[in-house]
Amino acid sequence: MRKGRFGSGRVAAWFDNDLRIVAVVVVVAVVVVAVVAVVAVAVVAVVAVLGLVATAILYTKPPGRRSIAFETTDVSAISVGQDVRVAGVSVGKVSDLELLDTSVRVTAEVEDDLEVGTDTRAEVRMLTPVGGYAVTLVPLGETPLGDAALPSGQVTVPYSIGDVLQAAPNVTDKVDGERIDANLVQVAEALNNNPGSVESVISGMTAVARVMDHQRAGPHGREPRLRVPHHLHREPRDGVRPDP
Repeated sequence: MRKGRFGSGRVAAWFDNDLRIVAVVVVVAVVVVAVVAVVAVAVVAVVAVLGLVATAILYTKPPGRRSIAFETTDVSAISVGQDVRVAGVSVGKVSDLELLDTSVRVTAEVEDDLEVGTDTRAEVRMLTPVGGYAVTLVPLGETPLGDAALPSGQVTVPYSIGDVLQAAPNVTDKVDGERIDANLVQVAEALNNNPGSVESVISGMTAVARVMDHQRAGPHGREPRLRVPHHLHREPRDGVRPDP
């Protein structure tokens, strides 16, 4: 029987050479290392992806916290990261603002054990006279809010300059300019006809202030009395003189 080109005899003869054996071992080792490297890279990639997914889940839904939402027509005083409080105590932060058709949906991450009912009110309050705002929740209602959002009717926001300017015409349109002008003219004429009237009013207020200071400076435990000018003194009756 004729043997093939690569029969068992030829293969055995090929492996009789030590150099050829070493070459085969090296090739096999390189292949094994390459396979291990590919597997390691794949494992690292899978672990990295799982880590990113876990980080995203923890970021969007931190443990011990949950999301609540409310709708409003004015978010000029609301921003992401703003503090959310209950009775002055911080319980979370604003996490998202979503523009809807006729309003804005505000989402906040708050503590998981916070009880928020369907009648809860959300109030955006100013922290200081010079600025700074915080969302204050007033928990109300026995039915849990769940995934629903508080309606805009239960949300109050502070007045802004735009609101004041928009409401100003409704007030100024009802003002009678001619009547105000006539009143100012009458006041000016009265002051011109009696220029000492203002001075008299100021003098009277000054005298009252001095009397009050005099009374406060009186001895403790004794009712202070005003000193009567000498020309207003009356002679005592029946020989009885008043106390000095």
